[in-house]
Amino acid sequence: MEEKLKKNVVMAFKEWSLICDALADGSQSLIFRKGGIAEGRGGFSFDHHRFWFFPTQFHTQKNQVLPVAANSDHSRFREHSLQPGEGFELDLMGEITLKGILDAWWKVEQLRSFHHWQDAVLKERFEYGTPKGIQFALVRVYRADSPLQLIMERSFGGCRSWIQLPESSNTARSFTPVLSDDEFCRLRGHLETVLQ
Repeated sequence: MEEKLKKNVVMAFKEWSLICDALADGSQSLIFRKGGIAEGRGGFSFDHHRFWFFPTQFHTQKNQVLPVAANSDHSRFREHSLQPGEGFELDLMGEITLKGILDAWWKVEQLRSFHHWQDAVLKERFEYGTPKGIQFALVRVYRADSPLQLIMERSFGGCRSWIQLPESSNTARSFTPVLSDDEFCRLRGHLETVLQ
């Protein structure tokens, strides 16, 4: 039995709901980001080491992931985004264990077996703006023993990656890893070999 982790987590990272499902079932532990229009002058960076995953909703994401992700049981997927005042919960937490920038497309192609995005999605992100490239992070994913209950706020919307959660959410919770220590060590070792 894996040891539980007890932590306070005050930031949330917005990610497609279908990718959150893949993170939850352990079939994906890698995330990518280029940055959104609301990221500011400095652009996106993986500034926060530990964060909740905030599933985002839009119907076309089904066409932008591999069939294995699009056709799975989408416990987090809805056709429409949350509206202000609507209740929801977060139950996945991630801790970054490795991060970097991929500055050549062939490096991104080498990571195909680690994620569920279609090539075209990552290519578009890679090519966007200057310099060309995309940031990645390997995350250890945990499931909260008791989900965080929230009410949707307007400040959670928009094209941004990070959300500062309300002060009321800042209570310690217990988390259980999705992958065992051995499984995650093997995954990280495989990824490091591919990235050499």
